Amino acid sequence: MSERSLTPNTIPSRKDAAIDTREKILRAAITTVRAHGIAGATTRAIAAEAGIAEGSIYRHFSDKIDAIQTAVVEYLVPSYREYMGELPEKAGTATPAIRLREVLRKTMAFYRDLIPLMAVLYSENALRERYQAQLIDSRGPHRASEAVADYLAAEQSLGRLPSGIDPQAAAQMLLGACFQQVFFEQTIGKDRLQLSERTLIAKMVQTLTDRGPGATSE
Repeated sequence: MSERSLTPNTIPSRKDAAIDTREKILRAAITTVRAHGIAGATTRAIAAEAGIAEGSIYRHFSDKIDAIQTAVVEYLVPSYREYMGELPEKAGTATPAIRLREVLRKTMAFYRDLIPLMAVLYSENALRERYQAQLIDSRGPHRASEAVADYLAAEQSLGRLPSGIDPQAAAQMLLGACFQQVFFEQTIGKDRLQLSERTLIAKMVQTLTDRGPGATSE
C-alpha cells in the first residue's frame, strides 16, 4: 500500500459515511413503500433495499415510522416543492396547455407517493403533531397551490389565459382534482374510475385554456 493511498482525500470520513447511509435509508424507505406498501415496509425490507444491516437504521432513526416520516420531509417533498417554486417563472415559455399538463402529471405522481405515507403520519396524534411542527412557513401543501395560482396569474397578465379565471380558485381546483383522482385510484382501483388520468388532465386544461376538442390530444 502506497503512502499516497492513505491521503485524506481517498479515505471517507465517518461523518461522510454516516450521511451516505442515512441517505440510502431515506431513499430505500420511499422505494420500499412504493413496492410493498406501508405494511411491507419493515425495517428489514428497508435495510435490504438500502444494502445495509438492519441495525444501521436504528443508528439514525428510532423506528421505521421515523424513517418514513423523515423521508417524506427531506426526500420526497423537496423535489416537488422545488419544481413548484420555479413554476411562476416559467410563465410565457411553453404554452399554458403544455405547462399545465406537465404540472398535473407531476402532481399526480407526487400524490401517488405521498398519500400512503401520509396515512402513516396521520395515524396517531403524536406523529401528526410532529409532522405539522416541521411545516414551517416555507413548507406545507398550500405552497403548491400558491405557486400554481401565481403561474396562472402571470399567464393572465401575458394575455395567454382568460381574464375571467380566478387564479387561486383554479389552482385549488386543479390540485384538489389531482388528489381526488389518486385517492380514488388507490381505494377503488384504476379500472373503476370514471375518467382516466389522461382524460381528466385534458379536460381540466381545456376548461382553463378555453380550447376546443383538440385539447384532448397529447
